[in-house]
This record gives sequence, C-alpha cells and structure tokens, in this order.
Amino acid sequence: MSKFFKSKLFIVLIIITVVVASLMMISTAIGTPNFITNAVEFVVTPVSRLFYSAAGGVDNMFTSASQAGEYRTMYEQAQSKITELENQVREIDELRAENDRLRAILGFKEYNNQFETVAGQITAKEPGNMYADLKVNRGTNDGISKDDVVITDKGLVGYVSEAGNTWCKVRTILDPSSSVGCIVGRTGDRAIVEGSTELVDSGKCNMLYIAKGASVATGDSVETSGLGSIYPEGILIGKITQITPDVQGLYNQATVEASVDFDKIREVLIIVGKKQ
Repeated sequence: MSKFFKSKLFIVLIIITVVVASLMMISTAIGTPNFITNAVEFVVTPVSRLFYSAAGGVDNMFTSASQAGEYRTMYEQAQSKITELENQVREIDELRAENDRLRAILGFKEYNNQFETVAGQITAKEPGNMYADLKVNRGTNDGISKDDVVITDKGLVGYVSEAGNTWCKVRTILDPSSSVGCIVGRTGDRAIVEGSTELVDSGKCNMLYIAKGASVATGDSVETSGLGSIYPEGILIGKITQITPDVQGLYNQATVEASVDFDKIREVLIIVGKKQ
C-alpha cells in the first residue's frame, strides 16, 4: 500500500483532485458554469476513460474465466462419455471372446461325442503358479467325481483331484506330480509325459522313456495312449519341441509343449463318462 502512495499515479490523482476543486471554487466565485464545466470535462474525461478501460478489462477477465469454466465442464463431460464408451467396447470385446471360446468348446463337445462331458468355468487360479490346481464351478451335484479327466477343445488339461458339491479342483499335466501315458501319433511310439519344475513356466513337460530306436521328431503330436492311467486314448497333449538323446542310458528324452495355454484357460470340459 505504501508503494501506491509514492507512485506517479497517486501524484497525478492528487493533482487532478486539486485542479478540479480549484475549478469548482472559481466556478462558484465568477459564475461561469460552461467554461468551468468544459474545463472539468477536459481534465476528468481521460481519467474516466482510463478507469473505464480498466473496469472493462476486469469484466472481460471474469467473462473469460466464466467461459473457461464452462469449457472445462464440457471437456470433463466429454471425457466421461469417452471413458463410458471405452468400457462398453471393452465389455463387448470380452463377451465376444467368451462367446468364441464357448462356441469352440461346445463345438468340440459335439464333434467328440464319444464322451459324456460337463462344461465348467475356472473360478480360481493361483497367480504366477502355472501348475497350481484350478478351481472349477462344477462338483458332485453335477456328476463330477475324483479322477475325472479334464480337457478343452485344445487338448488335455489334467484330472479332478478333489470334488465338493458345487466345485472341484483340477490338477494339470504341468504339475510335477502328474504323469500321463502317451503315444506319438505319427510313429506309434509310446512313452510317459511328466510335469517338470524346470519347464513349467514355459508351459512344457518332459517326455520320458522313449525307446532308443524310436523315430520321433520335433513337431510330432503327442496324445494320450489310454494305457495304465485314468486318461482315455486319443486326447491331444501337445507337440515335441526338443529331443535329448541319452548316449549311455536305455531311453531318450524329449520336451513337449502343452497344446493348452494354461495362462489363458477360462472354460473346461470334464469327462464324466463314456457314451455307449
């Protein structure tokens, strides 16, 4: 405030005030209102214009601020609408993907009508653990029992390790405790597929006890053999990606990549019986 009293503007205002007051006193004394009025107008008008311009600038500032607020509101409403539309598109994509998966698995069920199956959805899976048991929303009330085989339209998933009234747990073929009798489709050679802690993160299993004279090759498909296990014959397990010859041993080994993508699995079919 002290700076204002020392400013040039303040001094000019004082001078104008003194001049106007003097002119008014002269006007009263000599009685010449027109001359004095014109003089006062001459002095006061520029000052009035200055303050009017300043006031107009302030008014425009508030008007601009008001418009900015309106624009901000419109922008926020538009952003909200965009977010809503994006969520709707995402939901549609998810529904379409789910519909495609269900159509594929039901088509597989109709095509492979040799088995009686129950469709179920995975409701729980331990994050970061590829061979952890899968929890499915089907149980004994749906005819599910322990050791029932679990598949998808892509191939073998595993078997039911535990079942409740409305749920069951599925142990996958990636579990190190899991083993499946298998056969190579192209050559007919038999072996055993087992889960491996070293390969589980890549969705692969070990293939053990391959005869030395077997002519298996990378890319060969591996299926369940139906011998000595709970698994029926002919279910796709995966394909051979690597063969490891054992020079001194009696058998060779191989690596099998599972045909089922256990990271993306959502729905399964549980075989509850074989159709007559």
